[in-house]
Amino acid sequence: MTTEIEKIPPASPIYVDTVEDEDTSVDLNTEVRYRTWKKNAPYLYDYCSTVGLVWPSLTIEFLPDVRTLPEGTYQRLLYGTFTNHAAQDQMILGQAFLPTANPTADNIVYNPDKQEYEMKLSQSSAFKTIHHINHFGDVNRARYMPQNPDVIASANHLGQISIFERTKLPMRQAEGEIRSHASFIPTNAVEGEIFAIDWNAAKEGELISGDANGNLYLYDITSFTSEKSIISEKQSNYMNIGINDIQFMPQHHSLIVIADEGGTVSIYDTRQKKIVLAHQYETSGINSVSANPSIAHCIAGGSSDGAVAVYDLRRFGQSDPPLYKSQHHADSITQLKWHPHHSNVVGSSSRDRSVRLFDVASKSLLFSHEGHMYGVNDFDWSYHDEWLLASVGDDNALQIWRPSLSKL
Repeated sequence: MTTEIEKIPPASPIYVDTVEDEDTSVDLNTEVRYRTWKKNAPYLYDYCSTVGLVWPSLTIEFLPDVRTLPEGTYQRLLYGTFTNHAAQDQMILGQAFLPTANPTADNIVYNPDKQEYEMKLSQSSAFKTIHHINHFGDVNRARYMPQNPDVIASANHLGQISIFERTKLPMRQAEGEIRSHASFIPTNAVEGEIFAIDWNAAKEGELISGDANGNLYLYDITSFTSEKSIISEKQSNYMNIGINDIQFMPQHHSLIVIADEGGTVSIYDTRQKKIVLAHQYETSGINSVSANPSIAHCIAGGSSDGAVAVYDLRRFGQSDPPLYKSQHHADSITQLKWHPHHSNVVGSSSRDRSVRLFDVASKSLLFSHEGHMYGVNDFDWSYHDEWLLASVGDDNALQIWRPSLSKL
């Protein structure tokens, strides 16, 4: 027998849902699971908004700017489309409005269907798209340059890296019109699909990428001219193993951490063009890797068997087990990121339809976001709102959510 959660007073957390209830393409178990989550969401979140997308997105990232007003804040997000050649792919810049935690009486309305009070927000005011940039092929990853967020790098399924300067593009483009400002298209047919890209926060204009065939490239967009459109330098064939994720070490300008399909985490030096540290921690592929922004020797990895682990760089090459390992996910990890302000908290998304937050200090699961009907492709932390996250999945949903502090 199912026990319903008791209704709480009108001062309940804010919950905004903009996705349609009916979806005939999902199986019954998924539908029941989603409705159960939706029913309990007001008790689990301080804020939760679901935006229905025309196409699923494989990538999501908060931009670093924020606009604060008395009634709330505006934050921008970068995401893309995965149309599978059915339509013009695009990178999209969206703007989310996040209401203040203490709304005025004028902004509160009673919802008779939910039998509770909520913020008076329409879908158009809660979220809107502000820039559409045509893109060649699937948008596997899109990431802004830290030194200038208007410069965006993208990777597609053909192994192509493109650079866009957003302010020099119209808000919308005609179908088929693609105006990247620089690009690298591999001439070798064996070059593979790219999901692994990262900007160098310590050196403006430097970008690293790794592909599914183990090719590693370093890009310097400051060397780009109209006569010289290929701006990359091939670093290495790595180890003939697919590179799943890559990141510049936050405390260094030339060291990168690599996660590969062979279950190895490696540290690569772009000056020496070689691996300087490596350790195989998993028998299955490591899909995502994240260097702790505050603790230089802590590296987190998420594998294709659903494991999340934290490794100590100082113990690489030894037989020591990971500092922390969790098997809370039931399917492969798709993204892994440390909290930007709390060095003990790491988040992970998975094909099992969840995003989970872990406290590695206490070795505990803090929160599990179960709002997606299908696998979660990517997620990101907001830098300005301490516990705000955004996630995208195969269910054509972009969700922006903040767990209730009482649940953390």
